[in-house]
Amino acid sequence: TLVSVPLKAGASVVGVMTLILDQPYTFRELELRQLQVLGAQAAIAIQNAGLYEQAQQELVRHLKAEATLRQLDAELEQRIQQRTAELEAANRSLRNEVAAGHQIEARSRDILAAIPDLIFEISPDCVFVDCHAAAPEELLMPPEAFLGKHIREVLSPDLVEELTVAMGIAAS
Repeated sequence: TLVSVPLKAGASVVGVMTLILDQPYTFRELELRQLQVLGAQAAIAIQNAGLYEQAQQELVRHLKAEATLRQLDAELEQRIQQRTAELEAANRSLRNEVAAGHQIEARSRDILAAIPDLIFEISPDCVFVDCHAAAPEELLMPPEAFLGKHIREVLSPDLVEELTVAMGIAAS
């Protein structure tokens, strides 16, 4: 005698349970229902095993993702520390350069203060940029009258010629 019971999970058949008996046997209605219940339980067990396998695979993927994230986090933290150290070093260097610039500026002011002559700073395109007078009364006009102006607007043609020749010599 041969009896086969489909193992169904919803509308899908996930397997077949077959019972083979050596002798002829007629199954009663109760026994057939019991075989169907056993088949349904086997189908649930098969389905649960599949779900368990999927859960295990998902757990492995999750653990791998966590390990990758931890590694990336550690690498990022290391990069941040390295970049922070670089920025701190650059800040120290910049502060030192600024301090050195202030010292040079202070020395330059001291040197200018010690020079009794009139000193004019003129740009390469012959515009008055700055002036220094040990005695401001030595200036024939207020600085606002010539600063930012071309030398031709302020000086006589003879002085312009003399000054451009002197600037050419100084530049070479």
